[in-house]
Amino acid sequence: MKDIPLSYHLEHVKKPKDAIKDHRMFHLSWLVLGILLIGYFIGEQIHIPVLIIASIIAFFFLLMARRSPVVNTKQVLKGNW
Repeated sequence: MKDIPLSYHLEHVKKPKDAIKDHRMFHLSWLVLGILLIGYFIGEQIHIPVLIIASIIAFFFLLMARRSPVVNTKQVLKGNW
């Protein structure tokens, strides 16, 4: 188990922006997740199963990931991260 240091130098800490490898995918993901949330509420009102809404959104995420240079969709589908 790794120990968490009690103190550290801030200059050694990377900026959170540097952790994002594909900014376009990151921003589109937030949009799609917002649509998913709205879809859940609308689906409940018009009695559409959550599975259908989640499947449609998962399909859009897969299409987005195929266009991303940093996401290996074959590995994601196989579950080998």
